[in-house]
Amino acid sequence: MTADQLIADHEIGDRKCMEKRNTEVTKNSNKYIIGGIYRHPGHKISIFTKNLDNTLTRILNCKIPCFIAGDINIDLKKSQHHEDTKKYLDTLITNNFTPVVVMPTRITDKSATIIDHIYYSDGSKCNTNSIISGGNLWCDITDHLPNFAVLSNNKGKKHDFTALPFVRLHSSQNIGKFLKSLSSINWNDLNQYNNSNDAYNFLHEKISECYDSSFKLSRKCARDQMWITQGIKRSSNHKNKLYKK
Repeated sequence: MTADQLIADHEIGDRKCMEKRNTEVTKNSNKYIIGGIYRHPGHKISIFTKNLDNTLTRILNCKIPCFIAGDINIDLKKSQHHEDTKKYLDTLITNNFTPVVVMPTRITDKSATIIDHIYYSDGSKCNTNSIISGGNLWCDITDHLPNFAVLSNNKGKKHDFTALPFVRLHSSQNIGKFLKSLSSINWNDLNQYNNSNDAYNFLHEKISECYDSSFKLSRKCARDQMWITQGIKRSSNHKNKLYKK
């Protein structure tokens, strides 16, 4: 099935309110679908989203990497408080399409909107080492800024963990080790100091020794957030496995 057949079988909205062009290219033995869409500002977002969902689902089932770009006339900045825009964005993410352009693409004296979109899907057979990036070019030829997306291959490059900072691992097991170390200290040794500064230095030294020996340093966990617990990680991995099935 070619890209033209794939997307032409499902019309994305009313022909009078929609224009689209699609093609299929091959790069380094990998096929890519590239689609261009224009949505008329007066066309209902809900109808557009419904028909777009059908097309994106078919693309996802073909397992071919895909770029879709165009003047969609839906402001992504409104996704937090506008229901139709939120459903549109949810539809993209549900079908494994990630928005690439996240900065305003049309800027006036009174507004700044993200109405020109580029979104990308890897396809389940695609090289997972691919890196996608995009943005806008500053140009005053039209009232819309030109957009771009760059797909690069990170194959063979290993992540440099030495660039990450060290963090302490405050797991429940390590907390138990810390408490056990504290309980093994003979605090009566504080009585040998007549000077409060010397006593404090002794206290600080002992607690620091227990802390350093109990809570190991790690670079690998530097990106972990405090609210991302092991339970959340397990649930997320389980959800991803179910999604793939």
